[in-house]
Amino acid sequence: MKNGGIELGGFPRRILLAFDRGDLAKLPFSDDINEQSRLLMRRNLRERVTALAPFLSFEDDPYIVLGDDGRLSWIMDAFTESDSYPYSTHTALDQHSLNYMRNSVKVVIDAYNGTTTFYVFDNQDHHSCLSRHLSQSLQDASAMPADLRKHVRYPDHCLNYRLKCTASIT
Repeated sequence: MKNGGIELGGFPRRILLAFDRGDLAKLPFSDDINEQSRLLMRRNLRERVTALAPFLSFEDDPYIVLGDDGRLSWIMDAFTESDSYPYSTHTALDQHSLNYMRNSVKVVIDAYNGTTTFYVFDNQDHHSCLSRHLSQSLQDASAMPADLRKHVRYPDHCLNYRLKCTASIT
């Protein structure tokens, strides 16, 4: 399978990647690694999605689901938010104040190869900059496989902070 990560290749490339990753003891010399092995650089889900979409905020608690094909996937809720939405009251959230938060996007990360897909569940998010930033990476919610879609839930983020989130689950 050629999805996800950087191909490790031969010994010289392994040395360079080991030096970058701070793993000079194991990576270059392991018998478990061959020329087809791949290195997934951002394995932490939050780091991965934040690097891909820094303009969104993400739920703290991703959840794992099992697809009908037996593959595991992580699902994370993503939010557009603002502190300058007109005619709205501010609410304290963590370290900052917001007056707009919308759960417009669900993110699915393949647990095996790290393939990350952003699904837009709310095309009416007027404050969203989604179409400008991720137009080629975003897919409509209808494109989400049915076996994953049945696991989509209302975000805990909204429940925990008693926010008036607009969350779309269709």
